[in-house]
Amino acid sequence: MKEKMQNIIKKFLTKEVIMYVIFGVLTTLVNLIISFALVGAFKIDGSIASAIGIVTSILFAYFTNRKWVFNTTAKGFLENFKEFWKFIAGRLVTMAIEQGGVMILYGHFGMAFTPVKLSLTIIVIILNYIFSKFFAFKTDKKEVEESDKPVKVVSKFNFLEYMKTNKINIYIFLGMLIFAFIVCSNFLKEHYTNDSYYVSAYGYDYYAKHFLLSNRIFSALFLLIFKWLGIPFYKELSIMAVILTVVMVISWFILYKFVIKLIKKEKSILYNILIGLASFLVVFNMCTAEGLLYVEVGTMPFGILFAILGACILATDKKLKYLISLILVTVSGLFYQATSAIFLLLALVLIAIKHRGNIKLIIKDTIFIAVIYGIAMIVNLVGVKCWQRVLGVEFRKFEVPSITAILATILKFGETILIYNVGIGPKYGYLILLAILTVIFIIGIVLRKKDYFMILEYVTLIILSIIVPIIPILATPTEAQYIEPRMAMCFGSIIGILVIFLLAVVEINKNKYLLIALGSITIINFVLNSIFLIEASSATLVTNRLDHFIAKDIIQEIEKYETTSGEKIKNIGIAFDKQYTMYYESEPALRCYNVRSMGTSWAVKEVITTFIGRKFANVNVPQNIKDKFAQKDWDRYSKEQLIFEGENLYICIY
Repeated sequence: MKEKMQNIIKKFLTKEVIMYVIFGVLTTLVNLIISFALVGAFKIDGSIASAIGIVTSILFAYFTNRKWVFNTTAKGFLENFKEFWKFIAGRLVTMAIEQGGVMILYGHFGMAFTPVKLSLTIIVIILNYIFSKFFAFKTDKKEVEESDKPVKVVSKFNFLEYMKTNKINIYIFLGMLIFAFIVCSNFLKEHYTNDSYYVSAYGYDYYAKHFLLSNRIFSALFLLIFKWLGIPFYKELSIMAVILTVVMVISWFILYKFVIKLIKKEKSILYNILIGLASFLVVFNMCTAEGLLYVEVGTMPFGILFAILGACILATDKKLKYLISLILVTVSGLFYQATSAIFLLLALVLIAIKHRGNIKLIIKDTIFIAVIYGIAMIVNLVGVKCWQRVLGVEFRKFEVPSITAILATILKFGETILIYNVGIGPKYGYLILLAILTVIFIIGIVLRKKDYFMILEYVTLIILSIIVPIIPILATPTEAQYIEPRMAMCFGSIIGILVIFLLAVVEINKNKYLLIALGSITIINFVLNSIFLIEASSATLVTNRLDHFIAKDIIQEIEKYETTSGEKIKNIGIAFDKQYTMYYESEPALRCYNVRSMGTSWAVKEVITTFIGRKFANVNVPQNIKDKFAQKDWDRYSKEQLIFEGENLYICIY
């Protein structure tokens, strides 16, 4: 019996299992140390610290498991990418099993927490091992057989050698992560947009339906997952902020590494740095940053990631690259439609780098890019129509515009994008940057005597960055037409994309003066975008505080009126003063980033609902009260902006 038991132990006590246990313990320690350190030393909110700890420990587990536990034989970008996302997917599944088990066994059936938690933890450990061994990591069969042999002593592994081999990539990624967490630190705090209050007031289900009607399936799925996990809305804001920041850093890192690899030439440190900065500008800019603003939906950065992956895959030599790229771009649109446009521009640049002046191959792949993007958009449009029919709601109206209407729309919103920077930043700011880059491009073409086909490519990139965001607007009724930065993500990314084009295709770096000029513009733009991230997130928090102050004061007035009058307020109506403004007087106008929720007609009621905990119906404001409010011109909140009548409260927004 004893011998039999020993044989069983030897069978399962392999090098692989031992290493899995060791790094499992270390992963847990990484999670705990980081979480407690962030809370204790840096006074970061516990939910945010916990999320950072979890994300960090998962990344730690991935890198240690692939190298020292399962000895992966994956090679190349695509294989490593598949492994990474399979590993993440496995961890998400087991995390859902653990959380769901606790909710059901402890929350629903009332079983004791300790045995439930311990049992589920053991199950998750086993499942993580199975997922990693048989699903995530690619290993050579001979290596597997060797690793499965019983061991008497834990075999040596050279940690220092591994760090030496991979330290540059590790340091680069960690540096990117730290920098992103610094400049996006305010986005990591609990913050609200107009949409946030709708989710808070009406629940995850309501807003999930809203996203299904827009065919943003994965946006809806995220909301339903948070509902299923029973995570309160204010916790979801913090958790998603951390996750989304990490996703954007991953996108930044993947793009940087792929461009460097695609160039296939030894380049200077300065050259690599500029590619890294340009990649940052593609992912983090005034338009894409909205993905960190709307953390209640939390999916725009995922759309950016899949768009970048779609472009990268297309520029490889994989057999199924067109199909894979189509799937990735379609998925990108199912997160958020506008993110797919980044694929369109980026893919054009990457194939230009890959084919290096081979016009026939460039044209061939350009056609495929157009087809892939077109199919993805058609799938999205069909999806919108299908969901509207399934749910029985006509959410968005479409109409076929006339030629005159098309031209008018293009001129109107073209000006908004190109001259007014989608309502953000100084007038002509992006136009000046584009002009400078164009001058550098022309000089580079002339001096280097490069293929003049590049001129067509360069002009195409700029035109598409302006036109593509306008295309969805064309089919929208004139009275419903508008544009926000998130709708023009490809325009926000164009500076970074053009810098990559100038460095990798035009090879500006071969002229030191042009390189200095381009480097200066890139660094300045990098600094300005970093400052914008800080400014926009700070303005969001300030606006939130002012909104909450006004909402809480109105709630006090409601409670005072209900106590003294005996009436209960059931309805809220909204009117305007003489000169309505979207921003608080003390704050800069940064479009959607700091629009006053207590100054937005459709959000005021929901802000009040969030804080008072009860819902109100809409009511029309009587004309005499509208006229009274319209004669005033307030520049700050006043109790004079509130009129109580029976069950109704009329609020004037200024």
